[in-house]
Amino acid sequence: MKGHAIQVLLTTRSVDQLPFSQEGWWNVLSLSGLPNVECLSLIDALDIDHRLSDSIRCEIINKSGGVPFFIEETVKSSLLKGGKLESIPPTLMGALAMRLDMMGSLKYLVQALSVIGMEFSVSLVEQLADFERDIHASLGKLIELGILQRKTNSDKAVVLEFSSGLMKDAAYQSLLLKKRKHLHQKVAKILTEVKASVYPPAIPEVIAYHFQQGGLPERAIDFWIDAAKRATQIYAYSDASRYYELALDCLKGIDRKDKEDLRLNLLIARGTNLMLKSGFASREVGETFSQAYELCQKTKRVLPEVLYGLAVYLLTRGQYRKCSIIADRMIASSSRISDEEVAATGHRLMALSSLCLGVLTEAKEHYYLLKVNDSPQFRKEVSIRFGGVDPYSSSIIFEAMVDWLEGRDPKESMQQALLEAGAFVSPSNHVYVLSVSCLIGMLQGDVDGVRKRAVKAMELAEKHSFQLYLGWHQIMLGWAKCTSDSLGQGLRMMQKGIEFCNRTGALLFMPYWLAVFADILLSAGASENARKILDKSIHLASTHEEKWCGTYLSLVRGKIICEMEGREAATKVWSEALEAAKTGKCIGFNAMLEKVLAES
Repeated sequence: MKGHAIQVLLTTRSVDQLPFSQEGWWNVLSLSGLPNVECLSLIDALDIDHRLSDSIRCEIINKSGGVPFFIEETVKSSLLKGGKLESIPPTLMGALAMRLDMMGSLKYLVQALSVIGMEFSVSLVEQLADFERDIHASLGKLIELGILQRKTNSDKAVVLEFSSGLMKDAAYQSLLLKKRKHLHQKVAKILTEVKASVYPPAIPEVIAYHFQQGGLPERAIDFWIDAAKRATQIYAYSDASRYYELALDCLKGIDRKDKEDLRLNLLIARGTNLMLKSGFASREVGETFSQAYELCQKTKRVLPEVLYGLAVYLLTRGQYRKCSIIADRMIASSSRISDEEVAATGHRLMALSSLCLGVLTEAKEHYYLLKVNDSPQFRKEVSIRFGGVDPYSSSIIFEAMVDWLEGRDPKESMQQALLEAGAFVSPSNHVYVLSVSCLIGMLQGDVDGVRKRAVKAMELAEKHSFQLYLGWHQIMLGWAKCTSDSLGQGLRMMQKGIEFCNRTGALLFMPYWLAVFADILLSAGASENARKILDKSIHLASTHEEKWCGTYLSLVRGKIICEMEGREAATKVWSEALEAAKTGKCIGFNAMLEKVLAES
């Protein structure tokens, strides 16, 4: 569909605020009730013989609020009573309940069908219901009354479905809880026991739902887990994480020997799916892995997958000190259990945390240890186990970044990392390496290189829903546009990317993104806005100790002061920043400062 316009129709009840910002690409059409004259036309169409008196018609119109479905159900109920009603129900659900009560012996059948769901096969109904009357005749009568209708499902089989979801809900709510549970249990057992030759086998989430609603959570758990695994295999991460959550809910109400182990495994699986669905920085991810971590401490266990999930969450939320503590535990535990894969992942997280904290010497040591084992099989196993990232190519690309920060040419390392990532079959690793190469390109001022790689990375990120990188690449592409051909469009893209990162909670590299945005805003003449953005950048860098780009923040601060207060005040800021930076190793940024000072 890429390159084509798409029209989407969304319906919702009245809300004070829509869940997306005004962008000019959508319009709101407010739908009010039908006017009285159209309500009357609808009644006439339903009551062809004019059996309803004018007073009943007026009362239906007055109580309907112009809602067509209310009118339709109330008229049908009235006609079933020969055109007379003692009273008109005040609500739509009341109208549906009244019609249900008028069905006599068919009412229980409708209630039983409502437990199955919106759609069902006749063979399943035959198994479920034990009626003295002919079930086919009863179903035919419900079709005649407009309660049910025939349809062809996705498997090209003819099935029955409720004409209205509201009628199904009304029938379901009218069942006593004890009877409802009994019917759910019966449906679940039929779906698990009847052979596929009778009717198509049910998907596991349907069986799990009926066992859970039937008050048998111990039977539901395994089906929820099966459903979650199937969803993961087709990249339906949102569904998978929801199924794991439902399995966890079921686990609360049962006693089994392996309860704590199962809960821990479910938390890990749910957290992993949430990472892919909502992004590494999602609060749900943090809460899930925090629960798993607390459970590990309670049971005195160390699970690398739990440490990894928590460390990645902390890293992307900008909590580098805490991430390094967890990463250090991974490295320590890898020695005890002789697990090289855990060690490699711990070193990768420790290296990136150290880089963000500005401790380049320590970052280099950890990146060097990542390159020790370049076996394709080892790299593949680490990638499968820990977030799809290849320790070898990821270490090389960050070495390239350290090269630039320390004043060396990163070109050779960057090209090697891109070649390795392209040959390594992992979309998440490819995006990871492309993203860092774009960041290095921004540091170098390589507009064409950033644009080319960011477009490729954006395509991969969109295809696989990698939330963290979607925001980054909007920022990067926006920077390329600002620097080359379209300042206004580029600024809008950068702002969208920053807003996207803020929504997902991703703060990794955010001080740098904000400082770049402020720098470009200043060049566009928006000095006051640039100052506000830079203030946020400096606050974030201070709060999270993100020191690798501190010199650049001082450089932009001096530019803003130069614009607002004069060159003398700016020179003082730059000189102080350069003096402070000499104790560090970020020579790349120091060279930028020295150039600005020389020009001043």
